Amino acid sequence: MFIEIQEKAKSEGTEGLTLNEIAAQAFVFFLAGFETSSTTMTFCLHELAFNQEIQDKLRKEVNNAFKKTNGELTYDAIMGMKYMDMVLEETLRKYPPVPMLNRLCSSDYRIPDTDIVLPKDTKVFISSLGIQRDEEYYPAFI
Repeated sequence: MFIEIQEKAKSEGTEGLTLNEIAAQAFVFFLAGFETSSTTMTFCLHELAFNQEIQDKLRKEVNNAFKKTNGELTYDAIMGMKYMDMVLEETLRKYPPVPMLNRLCSSDYRIPDTDIVLPKDTKVFISSLGIQRDEEYYPAFI
């Protein structure tokens, strides 16, 4: 993808990315993808270790998926594991890989039901961890 961008820039006579910039971007993609996946798997296994009933139900689903595909792990088998999806989604809710989102107001914004106005270009930090652990929305969270 980066090479295509580089070639397009050359053909248009514009300045593209340097080799160092391409390498740095590729490294960030690799690191971000690895770290978030490994962190999610770690927290998921942690939760399964402390929740035997969920672990048993998930194991049954995985074993059934393997039986249907003669022991092969296929894309369709993975996509058919609905409980696995729920377990991973709940893990991501409880342990988001990015607990804080950084945003910039693109226009003046009045916070609903208040007199507070955030001016354009204000830096805003949103706690996804805080929202996802808010008892108003997730009363069962402990």
